Amino acid sequence: MSGLMPLAGGVDLSGAWSTFWNAVSSSGGAQLTNVLSVVGVAVLVLAFASFFWQRARHNNKGVADGGKLWWAIGIGAVLSAPGVIFPILLTFVDVIANAVISVYNATQ
Repeated sequence: MSGLMPLAGGVDLSGAWSTFWNAVSSSGGAQLTNVLSVVGVAVLVLAFASFFWQRARHNNKGVADGGKLWWAIGIGAVLSAPGVIFPILLTFVDVIANAVISVYNATQ
């Protein structure tokens, strides 16, 4: 079980993402972020329009698929704001991974 020992220094995935995203943004990534934002907003608009269209067509009988709407919201949010969404998610992963590592180290 000594294979986990290199991880004992801590996990910092959100810091690595910030470094990567800053490098992408500063090296001509402004166009990329603009395109991703436009695509993300388009996904959100189309998902909401489709959801409300389905509800209106079926007279509010619950036929509209809310599961697809949630997936579209997630994908649209990630595309629209990768500099915000990924650090938040990776911070949660960092906290959980560091907690598991500290528990593992405490039992050794």
